[in-house]
Amino acid sequence: MKNFKKMILIDLDGTLLNSRSTISKKNQAMLRKLIELNYAVFIATGRNYKEALELTSNIEGLAYITTNGSYIVDFEGNVIFNNSIDQSLLAPLIKNLEKYNGLSYYLSSADKIFAKNKYKILKNLLLIDGIKELFSVDSIFRLINNYKLFSISVKKDMEKFVGQKELIIQKLYVMGNENKLKKAYSELSDKFKGKVKITTSGNFNLEINAAATSKGTALKFLSQRFKTSLENTIAFGDGNNDLELLELAGTSVAMANTNSNDLKARADLIAPNNNEDGVAKVLCRLFSEELP
Repeated sequence: MKNFKKMILIDLDGTLLNSRSTISKKNQAMLRKLIELNYAVFIATGRNYKEALELTSNIEGLAYITTNGSYIVDFEGNVIFNNSIDQSLLAPLIKNLEKYNGLSYYLSSADKIFAKNKYKILKNLLLIDGIKELFSVDSIFRLINNYKLFSISVKKDMEKFVGQKELIIQKLYVMGNENKLKKAYSELSDKFKGKVKITTSGNFNLEINAAATSKGTALKFLSQRFKTSLENTIAFGDGNNDLELLELAGTSVAMANTNSNDLKARADLIAPNNNEDGVAKVLCRLFSEELP
């Protein structure tokens, strides 16, 4: 197995991606250079593998921690970790969510998204992460990019659908009104304690994964697999689903655009926001002696 100088783990939305859901040329160039210099660069995202792969398709040599650590793919494209939500929990989770009018959700596998209403999901995704105006230039670009990315399969009767055999779901993503999400979080955390892991990547969503699964547990797994100490890792993030990752990494970097005070408090460094090449600027500073 190849020995790397360091492991670098980078979130996508709100971190490596700008508000148009694209990676800037400066961020792309920085990652390519570090890969060339024998640094292990991992994308660490709540998105599924298909989305993450397509968003980073013009950068070769990456590995992927997807759906918040549930599905990990190495540098050769091999799946080295796969932890799905217990299928028997999907129907009761959905039944509880259906009680909250105004909340929408989708189920995510490694390569597909299952939702009751495709266009409602896309609209709601536009309105999270600080995009306040539906028809702003950034939101239109975001809509176009996500429409191309999302392979959404519509399932009108979701409870019936999740009863099918061999359904492998890594994540249940919930979005909508902030107050309703807080109530849903409280209820689900109580009812499904120890059975699922519930985090958030913003004020307007919940991300539900298998128990004991997070970007942090993924970092521990990869640290052992690639024989790299945690002190020799760097992690970037902007959401509460990045908190455990930043707590474990040797050098932790929070984005200036984060809404999480906990994340800022934990971070060793604060990067410029995701529309200002924040990732590239911090990496340039950290590796100034090796970069031209």
